[in-house]
Amino acid sequence: MPEEDDLRFLRKRNVLVIEDSKLIRRMLVNQLKTWNMVVEEAENGKDALVKLEDLELDKLSLIITDILMPELDGAGFVSMAKERYGDKLPPVLVCTTDTDRETVQGFAALGVKGYLIKPFRTDQLIDKLRKVFTVQA
Repeated sequence: MPEEDDLRFLRKRNVLVIEDSKLIRRMLVNQLKTWNMVVEEAENGKDALVKLEDLELDKLSLIITDILMPELDGAGFVSMAKERYGDKLPPVLVCTTDTDRETVQGFAALGVKGYLIKPFRTDQLIDKLRKVFTVQA
């Protein structure tokens, strides 16, 4: 586990977590909050689009989304959000159990910044966040 000083880059960053599983969403949100991140939650892509309307996009640092969700899945969410917000949309990290090559390539084509396979370890999440924020900076 990294030292606390190594995680300073995460403090006060705003993130939107989109996950239909309450258990997984709670675990992810709790972990992000332990790093002093400010977290908004949505249970599917449709809910997330509504939340984005109320959030200040310039203050949102990251979106973490699942793929397989009811009402509007991760691919639909990313496509619609990109269409609505274009370059103003913050980086997107996909967090899913789906390892299908075509799915991964499809999300890469949508411009997502990372792909995290569930179940994941804390160090894997930190690594993905570090890559997203290093590229963003």
